[in-house]
Amino acid sequence: MDGKERMNNATGNGRVNHSSRMNGSSRKAPSFRTSHLAINGGGAFPEENEMETNTTSQDDAAEIVLTQEEKDEVKEVIKMSQTDTNRVKIWRMMAVGVLLITAFCVTFTTWRLLKNEETNNFEIAFDQFSRTVGDAAIHQQRDLRDGLDSFAASLAVYAETNEIGERWPFVTLPMFEHYAQHSLKQAHIETLNVLPLVTNSQRQDWVEYANSKYDGWVQEGHYLQKGNLDRLVGGDETYHAYISDRQPDGSFVNATERDYYFISWLYSPPPATYDLLNGNLFSVPPFAKAAEAIMALGNETVMTPVMPHVGIPTAMTREEHNLLHTELLDTRSENPHSFFTHAVHRARRPGDPLDEETEIVAVLAGATAWDVALLQLLPEGVVGIYAVIKNNCGQEHTYEIRGPDAFYLGDKDLHESKYSSMERVVNLALHSHKNFATTPGHCQYTMHIFPSSEFRDSYDSNTPELFAMVVAITFGLVAIVFWVYDLFVQRRNHNLVVRAGQTNAIVYSFFPRQEQEQYDGDAIKQTERFPELTGNTRPEETETASLALNGQTRTPGELDV
Repeated sequence: MDGKERMNNATGNGRVNHSSRMNGSSRKAPSFRTSHLAINGGGAFPEENEMETNTTSQDDAAEIVLTQEEKDEVKEVIKMSQTDTNRVKIWRMMAVGVLLITAFCVTFTTWRLLKNEETNNFEIAFDQFSRTVGDAAIHQQRDLRDGLDSFAASLAVYAETNEIGERWPFVTLPMFEHYAQHSLKQAHIETLNVLPLVTNSQRQDWVEYANSKYDGWVQEGHYLQKGNLDRLVGGDETYHAYISDRQPDGSFVNATERDYYFISWLYSPPPATYDLLNGNLFSVPPFAKAAEAIMALGNETVMTPVMPHVGIPTAMTREEHNLLHTELLDTRSENPHSFFTHAVHRARRPGDPLDEETEIVAVLAGATAWDVALLQLLPEGVVGIYAVIKNNCGQEHTYEIRGPDAFYLGDKDLHESKYSSMERVVNLALHSHKNFATTPGHCQYTMHIFPSSEFRDSYDSNTPELFAMVVAITFGLVAIVFWVYDLFVQRRNHNLVVRAGQTNAIVYSFFPRQEQEQYDGDAIKQTERFPELTGNTRPEETETASLALNGQTRTPGELDV
């Protein structure tokens, strides 16, 4: 039966059974699908139930039924494309792996760089703010010393040049409150007390002098400061007409004899009572040690340990004092104060040696608060900087700076230990005397500045996370596009494999296998004879190309096309 008769039988009967087509052994011919899959990158394979295909011709409605042998031929098509498909799978997995690794590396690097930038900004900001705090503290200490030097010089000159004949220790500066208020502002101090040096031989003369002068300068001070005497609540009964020693319980007794005394005299702000006058500085232990240190050091300013403010409520009420400080977080505590002593030297006269200091004729004493250099210093929004005040007398006090305010936290070092490495130390013990550090009787102060977690957090933002998220989403979108594209390619290749099987079934339905083998042999011979026309040098590749033409004999040139 030739091909024409075979076609007629298929059309007339409506069904062709391929199992009776041939009984001899035959070479399984791969379909053109093999080369096509290799070109298109492989894909998913059809399920076995998809291989049993019923094809209805639109022209003659011929129904083709595949035998088991023809199903095996379709499986052979799939098997021959398996190698290329597996290779594509490997490359796909490698591409996905590289994409994931790249996405992680780029996302993490972006996040890390932005985090490092925040850390760098935090460190730079702390360096700038801590320098500001430290410089302000040093300037305050210089202002204190310069202000005291200026006032001491004015007092010494007056004592040498006044026309009423007052000489040390019997000196009362007219308009004292006027001069003192300027010094309080310049030196950033809260109180100022002038204590003339009175020898034991001058003791009685001093008492007589003080008895005649005390009420005059006190009332003058109240008028200069307040314009009235409303704050002068203590009468003459509070005045001690003798040089007095202050007892631990606050009472006063006649002072014990000694070679010399520093007697409390002029005082600013003007006292509300007279009981501070004529007090012996040496009767208060911290002041006694400071006075001895100042006698040894000369033109220096020395500090006592932190101690309660002795000027409250005599020099000022507690309410007036609280206005000088930021409100306390703990109302049971008090802002730390130290007391200074500064020497007043006799004014130099013509003929005095220039390389020697003149004798000490009085000392200046007063209270200074350690937060004064921290107030109105930093802008609003800058929070969480700790300033720890330490001295060599074993005391530690911590402030927290929050913008223009400084809050006292407690009498110990309260900074966060994880920021100890960022400590900035500022020396507040300014001096010029070579024996300043080794002279006993006074405390030397340093300021230690630290950041806090709150300050660090103020430089954190969600910017690194946002940028990292954008990068991750970008890679995610790329992965989705890649996946969708791969899905379409797999589906397309799946359909092509199925159609390849259908095509082979149709071809073998209408042509005897002997004719197919003859056509295949002719095509192989032509390909072997003219390999340069097709680009194929292996017989199996030629066989694939020949079958791709559905078994039709082609010239070498046509095969190449």
